[in-house]
Amino acid sequence: MVNFGKQTYDTTKICGQKHYENPIVGFFGEFQDSFLYTFVIQFVIVILMHVNVGKGKYWRVLTISSIAGLMGAIIEHGTLGYVCSEGHKGEYPLYSLMINEIFWIINEYSIPYLNLIKMEAFAKGRSGDIIKYVIYALNIPFMVFRFMIGYERMIRYDLNNKRTAVLHGYAFGVMAVADILCTFCILYFVRKYNQQVVAGNSGINGSIKHSSYTILIIVDIVCSILSILMVISSKFSIPGEIVVPFHCLKNSYVLVLASDAIIFKYSVNINSTNESSGNYGNYGKTSGNYNKSGTGNNYANNSNSNINYNTYNSFKNSKNKPQTPKMNHIADISSNKGKYNYNSSPFNYVNYDNDINSLINDNAHMSNSRSIVKNYTNIKVPSNTFNPNTFYANSPDSDSTYVHQDLKTQNFGFLNH
Repeated sequence: MVNFGKQTYDTTKICGQKHYENPIVGFFGEFQDSFLYTFVIQFVIVILMHVNVGKGKYWRVLTISSIAGLMGAIIEHGTLGYVCSEGHKGEYPLYSLMINEIFWIINEYSIPYLNLIKMEAFAKGRSGDIIKYVIYALNIPFMVFRFMIGYERMIRYDLNNKRTAVLHGYAFGVMAVADILCTFCILYFVRKYNQQVVAGNSGINGSIKHSSYTILIIVDIVCSILSILMVISSKFSIPGEIVVPFHCLKNSYVLVLASDAIIFKYSVNINSTNESSGNYGNYGKTSGNYNKSGTGNNYANNSNSNINYNTYNSFKNSKNKPQTPKMNHIADISSNKGKYNYNSSPFNYVNYDNDINSLINDNAHMSNSRSIVKNYTNIKVPSNTFNPNTFYANSPDSDSTYVHQDLKTQNFGFLNH
């Protein structure tokens, strides 16, 4: 039976060689511990990412997890700074370490939950619901092990001993099972999604394959190794320091997943832009070369992404003086989205110059945007330009905006949830 009243506790186990002048100095001195500093810098970076780029449930969970990790680290190391300061007498159990387990549960089990959010972007129906409930159910034994760790720390005045090492191993083992289950489900559902929706390795699916898959596997491996080493080191004569690198990496999971989400979002943007770059400035889904002459209008489609305006008025030219080089106005306008060649005689429509320049300036403004993910393009079609196909809904007398058909349905998978 444990006595929660006033008594004397031995602080040598929890403090070791740490002796601080006062609790404030002790807390600042704890910043040299990588566990504390990791959670501080992780919180700062994740908050910056969330404010400037991230949105949706996935980023909210990342932010909550980083806040919980920061609070857990502050309470744990603040307790150490207080207990190990001069003049402290261990007279009461360390209740703060027991309460602190709430924050560690939120921080650590957010990893399977984040993977569950990824899975829900592709898993639909009964099978997805079953996996979701299994992940929720695994949280129960995880919480039990974590509160047992907090109880041991509270009454033993010791952060790490053989008992807590075993309990850590069990808790990390539950996490590993949940993570591995999510990983296999994500691989299965994405493969199924690819077969049903799109063939190939581009767009959102290609980004997941090259980015998130690697991170998922790394998280699973680290959790599994950490769980096994924790249990083995507590039962056999193996130095406990061998688990430190894996434990440090596990503490950085939220930062790793946040960085992976940024890479994922950026990759989707780049892939979508590259795939649709050949369509900018064209009529419809295919590139075109449109030649306009005084005797008739001929439209020939090709893949050069060129638009040539050649306008000649044979009747006016025959009545006027021969044209000189100064009279011929030739403009070659180029951008990273296509190449436009516009040849005009001085008797032809000057407003084409302004329209085409306006079009290119709009494209340049779009490409120089500093936002990672924005609206891909809004290309204004000149009001006096004939619309050769039905992809432009408005009449030739009105301005219309071309929106690429593939970009209308573009999404960012789990980042939209």
